[in-house]
Amino acid sequence: MPLGYMLARRAGSHLGSSYNHKLSPTKAITAFIRTSSTDVAAHAGAANNGRFPAPALDRSSSLQQSPRSTLTERLERVPVRRHGELDPVVTKLPNVVSHPREKHEEERKLHHYTTQQRRLEVRRRQPYPGDWRVILHNLLTWTPTRARRGDKIKVVFPKDAAQLLQLDREGNVWSIKSRTGCTMRAYWPDKGETRDKNAYIILSGQPAAITSAVDDILKITKKVTVWRLRNKWATRLHEGDTVRTSARNLMGAPTETTEEVSHYRTAASFEPYILTMRADEIPRPSVWDHATFEQYIASLTMGRMPPSLARKKYDGPRKHKEIVVQQLLAAFQDPAARSSISTSAFKLALQYLVRSGETLVGPARELFDTVSKAGLRMDTDVFNLMAETSVTAKNLLAFQSTIRLMLARGHPPNLRTWLLFLRIIEAEEVRRYIMEAMETKGFFDDVAAIIGVSNEMASLDAFRAIQLGQSAQEMLDGLQKLYGPGWRLTRHAGNKMLSVFGQYGKFDQARVILDAMFGQEDSGKSRPTNVSLNILLNHCRYQNKLDEAINFIKLFDERGLWVHDNATFHCLFLTATCLKKPHLASAVWRYAHLMDVTTWRMRHQGLLYLWESPKRQRLLSRLANAGLWDDRHEWRYTKQQFIENLFYCDHRQAEGDSVLAGSPDTDGAPDRPNEFRRGLYDTYAEWAAQTSRKYGPALALGTFLEKALARDRELLQLARQEPPTGSQAVPQTGVQSVPQALLPVKLPIGPRPQHAVNRLVLQLPSKPDEEAGQQSERGIREDEHRTEGSKTLRTPETEGVPERGEETKVLDALGEEEGGEFGMSTDGPEKQAEEEDRRESRPKDDDETEVTRRHEADKENLLHALEREKTKLREASRQESAGLVEEYKRGMEEVHRLETQARDGLEEADGLHKPGETRIQKTLKHKDSELAERMTERSSSDGERMGRAEEYHEKPDVEETREESDPKETETSEESGQSEETQKN
Repeated sequence: MPLGYMLARRAGSHLGSSYNHKLSPTKAITAFIRTSSTDVAAHAGAANNGRFPAPALDRSSSLQQSPRSTLTERLERVPVRRHGELDPVVTKLPNVVSHPREKHEEERKLHHYTTQQRRLEVRRRQPYPGDWRVILHNLLTWTPTRARRGDKIKVVFPKDAAQLLQLDREGNVWSIKSRTGCTMRAYWPDKGETRDKNAYIILSGQPAAITSAVDDILKITKKVTVWRLRNKWATRLHEGDTVRTSARNLMGAPTETTEEVSHYRTAASFEPYILTMRADEIPRPSVWDHATFEQYIASLTMGRMPPSLARKKYDGPRKHKEIVVQQLLAAFQDPAARSSISTSAFKLALQYLVRSGETLVGPARELFDTVSKAGLRMDTDVFNLMAETSVTAKNLLAFQSTIRLMLARGHPPNLRTWLLFLRIIEAEEVRRYIMEAMETKGFFDDVAAIIGVSNEMASLDAFRAIQLGQSAQEMLDGLQKLYGPGWRLTRHAGNKMLSVFGQYGKFDQARVILDAMFGQEDSGKSRPTNVSLNILLNHCRYQNKLDEAINFIKLFDERGLWVHDNATFHCLFLTATCLKKPHLASAVWRYAHLMDVTTWRMRHQGLLYLWESPKRQRLLSRLANAGLWDDRHEWRYTKQQFIENLFYCDHRQAEGDSVLAGSPDTDGAPDRPNEFRRGLYDTYAEWAAQTSRKYGPALALGTFLEKALARDRELLQLARQEPPTGSQAVPQTGVQSVPQALLPVKLPIGPRPQHAVNRLVLQLPSKPDEEAGQQSERGIREDEHRTEGSKTLRTPETEGVPERGEETKVLDALGEEEGGEFGMSTDGPEKQAEEEDRRESRPKDDDETEVTRRHEADKENLLHALEREKTKLREASRQESAGLVEEYKRGMEEVHRLETQARDGLEEADGLHKPGETRIQKTLKHKDSELAERMTERSSSDGERMGRAEEYHEKPDVEETREESDPKETETSEESGQSEETQKN
């Protein structure tokens, strides 16, 4: 009997029934796990609601492992979080938290999961849902047992062989890696390298997989050198066509001389880039081949467009993602590109589609069917990508169907398939059962499999640690003992732990996890990103921990990670407005606009605060109730002046106070207020978008928000206290003297520092009639400074931060020569203080010079305005000339039409009348003389009209040879008809 049926029967035998797919999977596995796991009598506390029993052993002895203990044996001594018997195995249980907003968020997630399953049940066509035991049986049946890893193989290839292995449709190295399942890493020589001048790849993994991979490589080209690596030494096994060693004997004893292996180098790959055009405007290559097709697909899927530019480029209902999907399907369905489709290009497109989860399932299936009809060779990775959509949607039946199709096509499951199966299951009891099956296949002999399993179990491990009262460091030490010495904390697992610890308000323990992520040796794969920061900021927002949020931002700034994105600023803006902090809200709003990472809701709510609305009243209610705008104060500073100065201070300082009130074009969003019109925000948004392309904030976000929060607290204290006599005030343009607490925090703006950036290998295909210099406008280059592993387009480390000791100048293009209260100065705090003192002590002569300079600027502006008016007049004159020419052409066309009618009439008259009709001929001659006189008058009028057209620099293109004959022939035709009537009478 197959092993899958034996294990499945173990799960179902405790309910007194044999294995069949209609048996409730939750009841079967729950009964099996409860009878085989450790019996516990104590519980962790009332907060568990009886779902999480505490272990009978103490924390120090529960994870003591013997030298030969396996992972499943160590898991038996760890308590299991019980899953409800009536709860679906794909539904995540809510955590029991004490904070009301966190509790509400958990209830919302549970409602979402439940509704998702009900919707799938209504849409399901089969009479039964997906069964995890059927999937487990299929995976166990078709997954080969993994043997112990062998030695590594190094394959060195010259340039011609390297190009062949990269461009071949089915035989490139990436397709070989996907088909065989071995680990493959490509290395390229650095510039100036003298030792290893050729590129090479390193193969590792199962001996059978390595042998199959080398076999495939040798089938494509024999011009490679094969080495077997062991303890940093290499044994040559094959060299070009001279050594005829079979690939089946690559694991044999060394028979050649050895040499030391050089250090590793980094491989090249496609990276995200900033897209500056619409997706349907990206030019297609003139000639399709494997390289150009893959580059075109990468240009579609890797492009990231800034929000401000996307609002201009996509002004209609269709957005960037929809157009990208349309272009992808059109490229794969193009008959001219059918022979150029490759597996790597197909995977790039499929990764883009499955990233949206269930939203783009239809286009993903259509793309899959198109590629299948084209005869492209599939592999296990393709079906894993198709299965990811089912994992995201928690659709167990769709996942089961995808696995069945993969096995029917003859592709065996790999580690990625098992990890996806582990991810779609949320019940810890079922997950442990899957892990036991994975151990029977030898997956846990590989460290990568253990790390992958720990990533999926991270949330449960963190929840268990909190229930047991463990600290973050104790939890990490326990996981090291549980998963073995090869385990390390990854970014994926760390983010899940941060979410759980932040949910329970343990932000001090979250810092310990962050330090552990920063301290990993392989910091590129474990370093926190914008996702890590946003997780912590969301929990700070739910719990109103504003100081903790700013401290986390400062922690990232100190580490050199500027990973703020639109979700970061959106969360900070909601936190500031909820806590009624106007200075902080304006600081977040200004900073986000100058970095061009705003969201629609953020822009819309910011405008509601700028207008008379209930939201603005709520934001200023605390200050108003404290009496900030009472008559007892000396200043007369209205709420409208206060809010506008908070949000638009940077713009006013750069462009002046002559701005109009209005509102933005809000991308067709729902519930747009009708009273908002284009005005002040349009001007501000355009200025901020243009500024963000070359310049950026010269102050770290954490420091700037800390100053804004301190200003809010000063303002609240000012509103509550009685106005002191002779209080120091700061002059403000247009209003009376107001205290410093009412003025916004100054945000210096400076040029973005020029750093060495990695250029993208990808290039867009150019059209034949385009100039070479236009390629820079297509946006195919990597103008970003990314942290390894982070896919944000912003510079995470040093974007917008001036280097130490770098003296920056004031931007003449954005502000005055000497920055005012909110000027664009990029100097340090000490220099800015000296500049303010110098301005206060500046003599009046400097003021007169400033006035003179402004008069000169106004005069220059008037001259520019006059020049623009002249240009408009010239354009109007040119348009009028064009209209006259068109009128003359229409007149000549009418003459030509009448000429044709007259000629036809004469031919008809000649056929009816015979010789001897003298009276009619005389009549015709008389009429001809009258028509000649009319023609003379018309010719004179046409000459005048022609002269007017020549005055406007255009000559009409007409046939002048027809002018003299047209009127005569027309009138002759009319008189011919009259002559015919006279003859009949």
